[in-house]
Amino acid sequence: TQGKFMDDYKMTIGVDFSVKMLDVDGHRVKLQLWDTGGQERFSYLRPLYYSGAVGGLIVFDKTYRPSFENIPKWFQEVRQNRGPNIPLLLVGNKVDLPDWQVSTEEAVALSKTYKTIYRDVSAKSGKSVDEVFSSLIKMIISPETAKSMLEEEQESSVQQQKLVMNESYNKYNKFAKEASAFLEAGNYVESLNSLKK
Repeated sequence: TQGKFMDDYKMTIGVDFSVKMLDVDGHRVKLQLWDTGGQERFSYLRPLYYSGAVGGLIVFDKTYRPSFENIPKWFQEVRQNRGPNIPLLLVGNKVDLPDWQVSTEEAVALSKTYKTIYRDVSAKSGKSVDEVFSSLIKMIISPETAKSMLEEEQESSVQQQKLVMNESYNKYNKFAKEASAFLEAGNYVESLNSLKK
């Protein structure tokens, strides 16, 4: 929330509180953020902090699959305490690290089951952090905005799938042409090697 990353940050014990100021659509907005500890021993405390919440972020670590597998529990707990219509965003953290155990596609698919949007972020680099808070504010202020954001994400997901398919086809086509050229030249070994790429 302070716009800086601390390498020596310790995990949340119980609850951590911070304030973030943002400009959203020409309005100055003050967010009060309550970061609740995820450990089971703090489960008795969390409902106290859900009281009065008007939105939330369900954050998991993309490099640690068990945190992703706990997402259903978090959606259920928050909605049990704040109702089924509280705006929630699904957020995958640590996109700056290379050893992902959860793909963006898998996270987007899960977000759709909860009728919300998904964002990749890096707390370390700051990538998309303010965008996540802005998206949450817009969802809180206007349910219509939340609906249009979800529709835009679904359209974006379709476009992304088309790009991936086109890219795969172009790669295949390139290797097929290469292999065909080697075949025509009588170089069967190189033809096979180009298809193995």
